Amino acid sequence: MPTPPVQRTFLAGLVTLMLAAPGAARDFRSYTPSSLLAPGEWEIQTFHNVYTQTAFFDDNGKRTDSGARATYYTGLLAVTMGRSGWNPGVDLVLRSVDDGAFAGGNASRTALSAVEPRVELTPFRRYPRLSVETGVRIPLGSDLEGDASRPFLDWDDPIWNTHIFFDQELGEQLFAYFEGGTQLRWDRGASDVQLTTPLKAILNLIPTERWTLYLPLEVAPDWIGDPRGNYYSQVGLGAKYRPVPAVELETLGTVFPFGRNAGAGATLNLGIRIIP
Repeated sequence: MPTPPVQRTFLAGLVTLMLAAPGAARDFRSYTPSSLLAPGEWEIQTFHNVYTQTAFFDDNGKRTDSGARATYYTGLLAVTMGRSGWNPGVDLVLRSVDDGAFAGGNASRTALSAVEPRVELTPFRRYPRLSVETGVRIPLGSDLEGDASRPFLDWDDPIWNTHIFFDQELGEQLFAYFEGGTQLRWDRGASDVQLTTPLKAILNLIPTERWTLYLPLEVAPDWIGDPRGNYYSQVGLGAKYRPVPAVELETLGTVFPFGRNAGAGATLNLGIRIIP
């Protein structure tokens, strides 16, 4: 899938920011998903996901050949600020699709599809490793779901996301991270809602200060909107590397081994995290 101009500009700006980040000494192991930034700190993250599939899981959970390849790119730019007791932030989403199975006109399209203001806090002082994040993903277009002439790119509807983060040290070089939450989407066209409850567990190994290896497991069932019993599962292997103290690079590969009315593809992911 060729890289469109808006996507190249998006990536170039992130690389420039990474190279300009100062090299203040810090231990990235203290910045877990469940921990808040301190007042005055700020963080910028970008995550690039390429999902591709030639098959899907049907209504019976059987893997079925789709007859062509469909590829989706999602670029996420997230900025978070540290405040006393809470962290406000905002996400910007860029999406691109090249759907070889689309029978209409142009099978490729790209757009800035959504923005999500959010806030994270630790509701219980006794449990500093447990935090809650909530935000509303707002679509930036009215025709993102496509039609007979354009393939699906993103949802046209707002989505209320809530995440609960928790991590636990299992040893000097080993810790586990857990995430649960809800995704509630208002389908304005059908006057209905869709509720999904993704659950995720990640085992992290930190052999050195510069390297982290991790194994993610995820399952996400649908409960309202789509017929009950629909879900997807995901498993993968990832690594994080710190070339300089203020920057963390990440790569991750995943596959979708089981599901129902869901894709049966794979992803390749690249991320950059900066805490100046």
